[in-house]
Amino acid sequence: MRDLSMDALRRRQQLASPVEPPAPIERPETPHVAEDDRPKAEAPTRGRESDVNGPERFDALPIHEKINLRAWVRENVVPQDELLSSYALKHTAEHDIGGRGYYVGNGEMRGAMLEAGHVPVEIHGPNAYYKAGPKDKE
Repeated sequence: MRDLSMDALRRRQQLASPVEPPAPIERPETPHVAEDDRPKAEAPTRGRESDVNGPERFDALPIHEKINLRAWVRENVVPQDELLSSYALKHTAEHDIGGRGYYVGNGEMRGAMLEAGHVPVEIHGPNAYYKAGPKDKE
């Protein structure tokens, strides 16, 4: 048997001993937030910028789309006795202005109607109702 120096013996013991796992990482505790204290998302309300059915959407349209929609309302919408919804008007405008693939939003139609002087008689949910509608095509 051969003699080992003290340094060689220490190295051999270090290699033979099990490796200790690294110390766990200390993470700060996450405070518990009660269900009632969490921030809540607000539902869109009439007149807010995020409301896709708000009449202010007309103001956000690109200028060429505003001109087209404004002209359509002024040239095609006339007073009438029966109520018609902004939703029905938007579909008629889509068909008349651009055909398949052309889009007019409900809020955009509501804004164009207000700008043309047509004030809604009733508002139910996202739709405004007017005593106005498309004139008869001759």
